[in-house]
Amino acid sequence: HDFELLRKDGQRIYTSMESTPVTDTAGNYIGALASVADITERKAMEMELRQRSYELGERVKELNCLYGISNLVGKPGISLPEILQGIVDLVPNSWQYPKITCAAIRLEDQEYQTDNFRETKWMQHAKIRVNGKIVGSLKVFYLENTSEMDEDPFLKEERKLIETIAVNLGR
Repeated sequence: HDFELLRKDGQRIYTSMESTPVTDTAGNYIGALASVADITERKAMEMELRQRSYELGERVKELNCLYGISNLVGKPGISLPEILQGIVDLVPNSWQYPKITCAAIRLEDQEYQTDNFRETKWMQHAKIRVNGKIVGSLKVFYLENTSEMDEDPFLKEERKLIETIAVNLGR
């Protein structure tokens, strides 16, 4: 069994304990042999690996969004409204909390939204510019608070992604 211990100096250490029953020659239980090992370094590496795996998964979602946009734009005969709606529908799955994410693109007097679109206080947006003139925006909202959210619930990579999408929309 693994245990988390708190030393007097406040440092957390992790230990693993294994025990084996000890019996006499007649098979009667007479005690146990236990060993305790400090696994603090292993636990730190496991936590680091979990964090890196999570971060890698987030980058994969972002790449999938960009690939999806590229595939949309490359479809023969697709209209601009279909591209814009397709982009809006791709965006939520690329954010950290896709189940509570919605998005909208406003381009001049037209707006394209996810089915679950609703404005909330948890918003991220980027302006869409064509030849330096603002012609619209891309907005992403979280529909509810999560325990991990602080003042800015969005990842810095999500900021880069929304800006990249907006720049490409302007092109």
